[in-house]
Amino acid sequence: MSGCARALLFGALFALLLSLPRPVCAQGPSRAPEQFHHSNWTIEDGAPPDIWAIAQTADGFLWLGTGGGLYRFDGIRFEEIRPRIGKLPSRNITALLATDDGDLWLGSYDGQIARLRNGTLTGFGAANDSVDRFTRGPDGTVWAGFWRGPRHLARFDGAHWRWIPNDSRVVPGKLGSLIAARDGTVWASTERQILRLRPGDTALTPVAWAQPGDRLVGTRSGGIAILHTGVPRAGQTVYQETSLGLPAFWLPGGTPEIKRALIDRQETLWWTGGKGGVSRLLPPADGTTARAEQWADRQGLSANAAVPVFEDREGAIWVGTNLGLDRFRRARVVRADAFGPSPYKAYLQTVLADGTIYVVTRTQTLTRAARDGSLSPVLHLASPPAAIAADGNRLIVEQRGHLFVLHRDRLVPLGLPVLSGRMATWSRDKDGTPTIAVRGQGVLQPVHGGWRLLRSTGVPTLDRKLEIPFTGAVGRWFYADDRLIGCARGVCTPISRGVDVGRINIVVPGETEQGAVLVGGDSGLAIGRGDRFESLTSDRFPVLVGITGIARGAGDIVWLSGLRGVVQTTQAALARTLSSGRPLAYRLFTMADGVPGAAQQDASYSTALRGGDGRIWLAASHGIAWIDPNRLKPNPAAPPVLIRSVSADGREVALAPNLTIAAGTRRIQIDYAALSLLDPDRVQFRYRLSGVDEAWVDPGQRRQATYTNVAPGRWTFQVIAANADGVWNTRGASIELTVAPTFYQTWLFRVAVAAIAGMILAGLYRIRKRAIEERTRRLIAAQVAERERIARELHDTLLQGMQAMMLRFQAVGNILAPDSRAHDMLESALERGDDVLLEGRDRVRNLRPENRTTLQSALHAIAGQIGDGLTIEIVEQGLPRTLCDPVIDELAAIAREALTNTLWHAQATHATVTLDFTRWSMRMSVRDNGRGFSARILEQGAKPGHFGLPGMRERAAKLAAVLTLSNRDGGGAEVVITVPARIAYARPRSVLQRATDTAAAWLAHLRGRSGGNPLS
Repeated sequence: MSGCARALLFGALFALLLSLPRPVCAQGPSRAPEQFHHSNWTIEDGAPPDIWAIAQTADGFLWLGTGGGLYRFDGIRFEEIRPRIGKLPSRNITALLATDDGDLWLGSYDGQIARLRNGTLTGFGAANDSVDRFTRGPDGTVWAGFWRGPRHLARFDGAHWRWIPNDSRVVPGKLGSLIAARDGTVWASTERQILRLRPGDTALTPVAWAQPGDRLVGTRSGGIAILHTGVPRAGQTVYQETSLGLPAFWLPGGTPEIKRALIDRQETLWWTGGKGGVSRLLPPADGTTARAEQWADRQGLSANAAVPVFEDREGAIWVGTNLGLDRFRRARVVRADAFGPSPYKAYLQTVLADGTIYVVTRTQTLTRAARDGSLSPVLHLASPPAAIAADGNRLIVEQRGHLFVLHRDRLVPLGLPVLSGRMATWSRDKDGTPTIAVRGQGVLQPVHGGWRLLRSTGVPTLDRKLEIPFTGAVGRWFYADDRLIGCARGVCTPISRGVDVGRINIVVPGETEQGAVLVGGDSGLAIGRGDRFESLTSDRFPVLVGITGIARGAGDIVWLSGLRGVVQTTQAALARTLSSGRPLAYRLFTMADGVPGAAQQDASYSTALRGGDGRIWLAASHGIAWIDPNRLKPNPAAPPVLIRSVSADGREVALAPNLTIAAGTRRIQIDYAALSLLDPDRVQFRYRLSGVDEAWVDPGQRRQATYTNVAPGRWTFQVIAANADGVWNTRGASIELTVAPTFYQTWLFRVAVAAIAGMILAGLYRIRKRAIEERTRRLIAAQVAERERIARELHDTLLQGMQAMMLRFQAVGNILAPDSRAHDMLESALERGDDVLLEGRDRVRNLRPENRTTLQSALHAIAGQIGDGLTIEIVEQGLPRTLCDPVIDELAAIAREALTNTLWHAQATHATVTLDFTRWSMRMSVRDNGRGFSARILEQGAKPGHFGLPGMRERAAKLAAVLTLSNRDGGGAEVVITVPARIAYARPRSVLQRATDTAAAWLAHLRGRSGGNPLS
C-alpha cells in the first residue's frame, strides 16, 4: 500500500473516530433561578438587620419594620425614620400596613399599635400580645392579627381598636395567617384550625381543622388559597378545590413551617420559612409532584433567616432577612446556561437557515436550543472546534482541521481537504462552491485535493488577511483589520471613507442588494450602501464600543452586542442620528437585566443571533442567554417623584411648600428622588429652577441639584423623572424657594446707593464746575491784573510822554508869531492833543477797578445810546451783588447786541432787561414784544452772514455761562444768559466786607432802590 493511500485511510479512520457519539455531560445548573435578577443589601450596604415586615406607601417608598426601628428605602439608600411629632412606642416592629390614603400602620412585638400620618405618630395603646400582621378589607377597614392569643383579631373603628371575640369552638393556638378577602370575609389560620369572620358576624368562627404547617394566602383575584405542606394524598393534585371551596396548594414534601407567603402577579407562589431562605413553586412536571426553587445564602441571599416576602407595585419581590434586604425581579435576559467564570472564547454559536440555534459549551458539548429556551445536549466533541457554521440547514463543525456535517446527531465527514489553519467563517459563492476564511491565510476554496487562495484585491499581503461575512454569498464584501473591501463587477477596492470603527469584527450585508450594510468594530458602528458609509463612533456613543454581534430583528429593529451590553435600536433611529446628529434612541440591556457579562471579543462568530422563534441569542463572557422581544413589556408605572431635602450652605432647611432661604446664602443644595424600585439605578431625571435655568437640566441619574449665588426673589424648583423604560412622570415634584435679600440687596439699599451715587456724581460735577469756574475766575483776575498793568504803563509812558510832548509843542507855539499860519496850525494840533490826552486818561481810568461803573449804570448808558423808538425798562431782582469788571464788560456787550437786534430786526417797541441776583448764579434776560426769532435761527443758532449772535455766544463761553435763545408764548423774543455765582460775583476781601455788602444791599432793597427805572 502506497504512502498516499495509507494517509487517506488514516484520515478516514480518524474522521470516523471523531464522528462517533460520546457520552453527553449532564446539563448545567437549572436555568430557572436565572430567570430572576437578584440583588441584595446587607448591613455593610446600610441595610438594617432583623427585618420583620415590609410595606410600600403611595409615594413609592419601601418601609421596613425591624427589630431596631422603622426604616424606609428608595432603592438607593436606607434611612431611619423618626416621626416629627410623637415617638415610637417600641423599636421592635413586627407588622406594617400601608393604606391608600398614605397612612402607615405599625405593630410591635410587645403589642403596641401606632399610625404614622404626615410625619405625626399616633399611638393606640398596647395589647398583651405580639402584633403578627395587618390586613385591610375592601371597605378600608384595618384589621390586626395577634400571634399568641387567646384573642387573635382586632378591628379599627376609626378612633379605637376593638377586639373580635372568638367562638367557643376555637382551639387555642398561634396565629399563622390573616387575610381579608374581596367579599369582606376575614380569614385566619392557626396551627390547629382555619377561622373565618363573615361580614355581620360578631365572633371569629372555626370552619375546618388544619395541620401545623398549613397557611392561607391571598390570590390575585381577591380570593383565598390554602397551603399544605407534605405530599398530596392519592388522587390529589398540587392545585385543587377543597371542601371549603378554596383552592389548595401542596408544597413539596418535607417543607417545615411557612412564615410568610404570597402569590405574585404571574400567579407564582412564594414563601419564606421551610428550610430557610425564600422559595418559589414551579408547575409540576408530571401533574402530581410539585417542584420548588430555593434561594438561600449559597445562592446569594443576604441570610437564610428570612421572614417577610412582599411584592411591590412594579412586580419586584422583596425578602427581608436578619442580615439585610433582597430583591428579585424577572430578568429580561434569560440565561440558557450558566458557566461561571470561563476561559476566553470558551464557546461558539451559530444559526441555521431554519432558525435552529447551535451552541458549543466550554465542556466541548454541542447543544441545540429547545423550544423553551434551554440548551439540549447533542453530542460531545473530541476536541474544541475552531468554528461551527451554518450551511443552509446543515451544521458544519471543524475538528482539528477536518470538516464535518451534523447528520442525525452524528458528525459525518464532508470529504473536503484538511485545513492547515484555524477556520473562522464558512460560506459559499454564487456557484455553490464552499468558501472558508482561515485566520492568517485568507479566503480559501477547495481545488484538486487542496485549497486555493482567492486573490480578491490583487495585494498578496491583504488577500491573506481577508475575512468574509457570516451571512450572504461570498464575493460582495470582505474585511481585514480596519479595512472594508467592497466588490463590484469583479473589482474589489477598499472603502476609503466613512468606515471609522477601528478593527472590524463583523459585517452584516443588507437583506437586499440595495439594503443597508452594517459594520461593527472595536470603536463603533458603520452603516452604508454601495461605497458610501457613515459611522457612529464610540467616542460619541459609548454603548457602541466593542461590537461583535449584529442581528436584525422583526421590522427594522437592530440588535447590537458589545462591551457595554446589548443595544436594541432601529434602522430609522440610526439613520435619523446620522442625518441630524440627534442623540441615538436605544434601549440598553446589561448585567442588571441578566446579560451574563460582556460580549465575547475576538470571536469567530456573531455574538448576537436571531433564532427562528424570534429570540435573540447572545454569547457573553460568562454564559449564553436569550431575549424574547415578544416578552419585553415596558414598566408602565411612572415613578413618584419627591424632594427629599433642601440645604443652604450645608444647613438643612425644614421642608415646606414654600421655603425661605436665609439672606446671604451662597449655595443651595436640593436632594430629590424617584421611586422606581424595580430598577432604581437607571431612573432618569430632569430639573429646572425657574428664572435661573433656561431649559430642563439633564443630570442623568444624579439625584442632587446645586445652585450658587441665587439672587433674592421667589423661585420654583421642579424635577421630573422616568423609569428605566422611559415612562416619564411629567408632573414630578416642585417646591417654592424664597431667597431673602441681605441688607445690600434690598430696594432701600439700592435706593440709598443710587442716592449716594447721585450725590457723589453731583459732588464730582460741582467739583468739576468749581474747577472750571475757578479757572475762569483766575482768567478774569488775570485780565484785571493785565488791565491794571496796561493802565499803569499807559499812564507812566504814553500819557506822560504825550504830556511832555505837548509842553514842548506849546513852547514852540509861544515862539511863533501869534498871527502866523503855523501858530494857528500848532494851536489846533495842541487842542486835538488835549482831546486825545483826555480820552487816554479816561481809558486809563476805566481800566482801573476803583473807577469802574456798575452793570446797572452801563445798561442805563446803553439804553440812552440806543436812541428813540424803543422803550427800555431795567429791572433788578434779588439782592444786588458786586460783579467782576470783566463780567460787567461782557454782559454789557451782550445786552448792547441784544437791544440793537431788538431795535433793528425785531421791530419791537418795548424791551425789558432783568437782572436776577441769586445765590448760585447771576441771570440777565432781555425780552421784547417784537416778532421773535425765526425757526431757522433757533435751529442753527445764528443767521448766515451775521455775527451778532455768535459773538454773544463767544462772550458767554468766556464766562462759562449758558446763553439761550427762545420765543415767548405771548409774542416776542427772549435772550437769557446765566453766569455761575463764583464767576459773576466779586469776592469781598473779608467776612466783614461780605457782611457790610449784604447789609448795604438789604438797606437799598428796603428803600425801594430795586424797583424798575423806565427810560426812553
